[in-house]
Amino acid sequence: MIIVITDACFLIDLIDIDLFEEFLGLGYQVHITSSVFAELENDEYVKPVSKCIGRNRMFLYHLTAADQTALEKLMGKHSSRLSEPDCSCLYLAKEMKATILTCEKLLTNVAKNLNLDVHGSLWILDRLLEASMITRRIAYSKLKDLMSINPRLPVRECQKRLKRWG
Repeated sequence: MIIVITDACFLIDLIDIDLFEEFLGLGYQVHITSSVFAELENDEYVKPVSKCIGRNRMFLYHLTAADQTALEKLMGKHSSRLSEPDCSCLYLAKEMKATILTCEKLLTNVAKNLNLDVHGSLWILDRLLEASMITRRIAYSKLKDLMSINPRLPVRECQKRLKRWG
């Protein structure tokens, strides 16, 4: 079983392009930290995430006092660059030997520097296609939707996929 830690932007993108349920259907053990969950609390995104947590389709990790101490140490190294929720993803991924799912370039780069496995929305689209959970036509359409709402995606990688799936 692949264990993944998601940040808020990753979940927001999947919900916005209506692939959240399909993502959960991949069978990964999906975790979100309480810090990341707090980022969603005043948005419409909290409802689908809360529903999945309540049904044990996602797991909410509450940071303990010991976790918080270790997290603060990690933030000391990256505080000027990363938010506390981002650092909580790094911390939990290290503790659980998990993969981070994010669409933030800075978090991706720091995770790679820490030798953590990290992927983004394009990787999930690839996995959904491999699992035959979506068609190439749907992947193409969803990627176009994603590109219209997320300007941080790697353009070259998006173009490769659009060409392949179009």
